Amino acid sequence: AYGLIPAFHMDAAAAGSDSAADYILYNGKVVTVDSKFSLAQAVAVKNDKIIAVGTDDQVLALATDKTERIDLRGKTLLPGITESHSHLTQAAESEFFGEIYIPPSIEELLNYVAKKAESLKEGEWIYFRNTYPTRLKEYRFPTLKELDSAAPKNPVFVDGAYAGQANSYAMKIAKIDENTPQPPVGEMVKDPATGKPTGVFLRSQSLVTRHYPGVRKLNHEQRMEALRKLTRNYNQLGITSVIDGGTVPD
Repeated sequence: AYGLIPAFHMDAAAAGSDSAADYILYNGKVVTVDSKFSLAQAVAVKNDKIIAVGTDDQVLALATDKTERIDLRGKTLLPGITESHSHLTQAAESEFFGEIYIPPSIEELLNYVAKKAESLKEGEWIYFRNTYPTRLKEYRFPTLKELDSAAPKNPVFVDGAYAGQANSYAMKIAKIDENTPQPPVGEMVKDPATGKPTGVFLRSQSLVTRHYPGVRKLNHEQRMEALRKLTRNYNQLGITSVIDGGTVPD
């Protein structure tokens, strides 16, 4: 596709003969997404607003000597996509210092944990963000036994936003055992036979994650840089506006 346009459609004749376009994109396949999902050839823009959509002849009639003409050469022009639920600021800041590793399977997750533990001191954290069971090949969290085997001397937490899985070292740091009472919200899953925690926390991950030191804090300019970078990536995928699913005044 050549680029992006707002989802708006208007016949060229309705623009008026005295309308002079700032620029015209023509000779393309313009996807209007109107009620008939009709296709056009050209778009005229004035003052950052679409003033006409139609055939090449209709729209080029709005050109003057000052109008920039952009030949799409048969390429498709698409409306911009609105992402209806994103976490823009958190996503941008989370990868400012490096891309987050999202494992595709439990096997690769455990291999990553074991290798990572080799380079860490005892007690240093291994924390997985946004690692949902539905994104893993096995459609489940790794078990307590699996995480303990991969990193017996490091706290590990696999966070799936609505639930999470800790290893024994992480629960030791959080001082969680069979005597720990259930939280007021969520559930700390316990083995029905022994009463011991399984490491699964349902909407109660903070019992463990509040002990995680977290990532480095960004200053204001770093936050703005992170947002610019992420929104450029969104634009490349055709996303031109977003609705943030949760933000703060600053």
